[in-house]
Amino acid sequence: MMEKLISTRTIYKGKILDLYKDKVILPSGRESFREVVRHRGAVAVLPWINREVILVKQYRYAVDKYLWEIPAGLKEIGETPVQTAQRELVEETKYFPRKLEKLVEFYSTPGFSDEIIHIFIATELIEDTSKNADYDEFIEVESFSREKIEKMILQGKIEDAKTLVAINLAIAQNKLN
Repeated sequence: MMEKLISTRTIYKGKILDLYKDKVILPSGRESFREVVRHRGAVAVLPWINREVILVKQYRYAVDKYLWEIPAGLKEIGETPVQTAQRELVEETKYFPRKLEKLVEFYSTPGFSDEIIHIFIATELIEDTSKNADYDEFIEVESFSREKIEKMILQGKIEDAKTLVAINLAIAQNKLN
């Protein structure tokens, strides 16, 4: 039996996420509370060009660190995951993907959030300088061989979950050959 919602209270509504406190009935019949983050979803893209993966390095305020990541961003309202993938890749790397293949979609933190991340691999990239990174993004872009990426993972230099999922899944599916 699943938990049954009794009531919900909005705690915070923001640009990126909304926070709710839900009162629920547990399968045992007891009442409890759940704090839930509602999120419109995100897309991440693993760019593969000239036998190299393109990563972006950017400062992440929440963890107070610079992280190597695959390009990613929030889905805009009304945008499909493919449109978001194309937009984010151009904004962050100046490449447009002629070919996008979905690798996976997954819940990032289902213990408290409904955020779904759609991950694509992008190939057949062409230069596109029509868009710039968002005003609040300061990123460094660099390409790495598969071997270098694997070393970075083993050395703990790639700490971002969506990036680890994308790279390891692409390797497991023989997409980075």
